[in-house]
Amino acid sequence: MSDLQDIIVSNSIRSFKQGMQHERQHIIQLLAETKDQTLCTCHGCEEWLNALDYIIARIENKIHD
Repeated sequence: MSDLQDIIVSNSIRSFKQGMQHERQHIIQLLAETKDQTLCTCHGCEEWLNALDYIIARIENKIHD
């Protein structure tokens, strides 16, 4: 019974991690699409574009606090 529980736990953890990675990539894709659709170059929009770049980098673990 313990082996079965170990298999269930390891599969659950693997599935959770795969789901998290999938959702992370989906969020990055949505943010990138939003950024690409922002054509305005005014100061306020540039700040939003910089913020989107920052958020994407944080999600991708390229920036650490």
